[in-house]
Amino acid sequence: MEALYLVCGARRPQLKRNPLDVNAAVACPDKRPNIASMATTPIDISRLSPAQRLQLVEELWDSLTPAEIPLTPTQVDELDRREALHRAHPGAGRPWREVLDEIERTRR
Repeated sequence: MEALYLVCGARRPQLKRNPLDVNAAVACPDKRPNIASMATTPIDISRLSPAQRLQLVEELWDSLTPAEIPLTPTQVDELDRREALHRAHPGAGRPWREVLDEIERTRR
């Protein structure tokens, strides 16, 4: 049986499977894990299944705050361009949910 642990981050608290099947843990933003202490437990990634490796990538990604994910200058320029376009024409866009629903309908 896989270990489960609680993740309480910026998005919302969630109970997740532990991809490495190590002891259960609680990770909260006010008590960020000490990454240096993780070095004491070697992980042979080649022994993980593809599903476990994907889960590990997800867990690593979810552990980052937006401030810890740097944007490239190209990404900053694109975001600025999109924001300026939206401010110039606020009624021209469509809600994301509407666009996603349309995409899902066309894929059926």
